[in-house]
Amino acid sequence: MNIDALLKKVLRVISRAWLVSGLCAIAVSFGFTIWTSIFLARSVAATGSIVSLLPNPDVENGVMNYAPVFAFTAADGKTYTVISGLSTNPPGFVVGQTVRVMYQKSHPESAKLASFWQLWFVSIVVAGLGVPF
Repeated sequence: MNIDALLKKVLRVISRAWLVSGLCAIAVSFGFTIWTSIFLARSVAATGSIVSLLPNPDVENGVMNYAPVFAFTAADGKTYTVISGLSTNPPGFVVGQTVRVMYQKSHPESAKLASFWQLWFVSIVVAGLGVPF
């Protein structure tokens, strides 16, 4: 087997692996998009406020990110305090800020901030990785 044929074979395998990886990432992105859409369809809105910003160190990059901690009163009359799953630097919210919260009545402890990036970040990042592949 000559070197050109071997090189073509290796490139063919690599390009197919990249294609499969990209398609898988796009499928995962669609899955997160569907999950978020279902969450929003089954959720009710409430008004809450940012009660603190939880420091979340990114040791690998040497920066400090901040996760918003928010509180809201659900339809059952109880007040819930939730830590957002997305932390940023600079912080996307300020302490005392009024925010819109989405939650499912059966699981108010799993509430999410109703902002674009808080809801759609994972879907966008995974699709953004999959499309170039």
